Amino acid sequence: MYIEKKKIKGKIYLYLAIRARIDGKSKRVWSKYLGPENKFQEKMDQMKIKLDSSYEIKTKEFGMEYALYQLAQKLNFEQIIDENVSKRDQGLSVGQYSTIAVLNRCIDPKTKSLFRSWLNNSILLELLPTINTYLDATAYSNHFDYLNQNNIDKIQSQINLKLINEFKVEMDNLFYDPTNFYTYINPKRENQTIPRHGKSKEGRKVLNLVGLSVVCTRDGGLPILHQTYPGNEQDAAHFKKQHTRILEHIKEYKLNPSEITVIFDKGNISGESIKGLDSEKIKFICSVRPSSHKDLNLLLRCDDFELQLLPNGKEIGIEETECEFHGIKSRLFIVFDPRKQHYNSVNKMKKIQKKLDSIQKWFTARLNYKKWRSMAEVEKKIRDLIGKGYLDYINYQIEGIDGDVNYSVWINQEALEDTIDHLGKSFYRSNDFKTSAIDLMWLYRQQYTVEKVFNYLKLGNIVPFRPMYHFKDNSIKGHMFTVVLGLLLMMLLHREIAEQFPKVGLNEMIETLREIKIAEIHFPDGVIKRKLITNTELAKEFTKKLWFFSELPKNIN
Repeated sequence: MYIEKKKIKGKIYLYLAIRARIDGKSKRVWSKYLGPENKFQEKMDQMKIKLDSSYEIKTKEFGMEYALYQLAQKLNFEQIIDENVSKRDQGLSVGQYSTIAVLNRCIDPKTKSLFRSWLNNSILLELLPTINTYLDATAYSNHFDYLNQNNIDKIQSQINLKLINEFKVEMDNLFYDPTNFYTYINPKRENQTIPRHGKSKEGRKVLNLVGLSVVCTRDGGLPILHQTYPGNEQDAAHFKKQHTRILEHIKEYKLNPSEITVIFDKGNISGESIKGLDSEKIKFICSVRPSSHKDLNLLLRCDDFELQLLPNGKEIGIEETECEFHGIKSRLFIVFDPRKQHYNSVNKMKKIQKKLDSIQKWFTARLNYKKWRSMAEVEKKIRDLIGKGYLDYINYQIEGIDGDVNYSVWINQEALEDTIDHLGKSFYRSNDFKTSAIDLMWLYRQQYTVEKVFNYLKLGNIVPFRPMYHFKDNSIKGHMFTVVLGLLLMMLLHREIAEQFPKVGLNEMIETLREIKIAEIHFPDGVIKRKLITNTELAKEFTKKLWFFSELPKNIN
């Protein structure tokens, strides 16, 4: 505590102030006007607060913790989880353990052994029930045993019904995608079926993988369904099981299947899943490999497409035909994207130039020396450096005699331009015969929604999957359950805030919520004053307009 002087219009005024370190910066958290400097002695007699070096100031994180907790309460996380597991009434319930893990994963991911110290310095300690039991990894592993796949499905169903009925989340467009996460789990451990070696989508070939498939809503990008599965399971084989699971959930939510569209990419396609969705009158949109339509790819040039505007202002061209797809009638879309064509053509030119440079570099100091005196050897090496895939685009000529060899290489402009004229195309299938082609293509482009979910889990800046210190199958499923629930909570929080603050992005939301803190001033007589701190105008607006902060804990003003 200190006295601060301010000079205003030539006069000096005094303020009693307190500063604290917040986010590594010294900020004023409390002040009281004392009056003009020349009348300070008179004011001292009237002041109720005495200056004393024993005053203590503490700050606690508040904004993120309180908003997420309020949202978890509205979703009835604890109650829904506890209703679907069979643990007897002893200590903390599975729902309470899971809620703590979910909140920690969103706020400040830590190992289970550090949960207690984290809670002791958090406002959550006042909000959660009294904790007189362990919060270590063993306790969590024991409680994760209750979260088998059947129980997880029931929990997800009830939470999703809450999302539909109370938050009015629309589930007419569902994005599906699988991925895998590398782990440091020892592959020789017994009784493990989930950690497996496979094709890592993060490029970690030697590590065991854990697979995760997710279904997201277009409305808010909420991960409403997930399943943890062995890391070596192929995408299409996994989707054969998942499409029936998606159908079961749609029926549970009493949604009209004919109003649902499932969007997925080409790696998940199988005849069984396509026929299964179509037989239930569920619409789908999926990409297909260009190699499956080589004839159309060669037939259509960029000039054959009439460009149309997407809602984001970008242009694409669409040609459409009808043909059978895994035994069902479907629409086939050939989509030309000028931006994609430009990117592909630039990339193609870079690769061709790299080939030319490699030829020049190779023969700069070798031509007509040792084996490179031979015309046949020089020609063979040039063809090897060009490679089979680029012989159509690079011409060469060998002249002279053995020992006096000359060569020249140049780009076949005619062949290159012909190829560029066919670049920039993608192929898609759909059984939706009512929606316009441009609207379907725009919907497919929202596939980034589920891809962003995986980025949030993998990059670690929103709700990270790692660190994970679990090894048993049930514990891995339990860990993934809390991670996905945490991301659901975070995305739902952003959806709620976007209604009042539509221009605030996810990262800005998190930063602003973290700026809302509680300052505790401990006076010598035992009195504790608590004050809500908002360091920015946006943080102040959050506390005024968002329903999360309509009722604050006691003794906070």
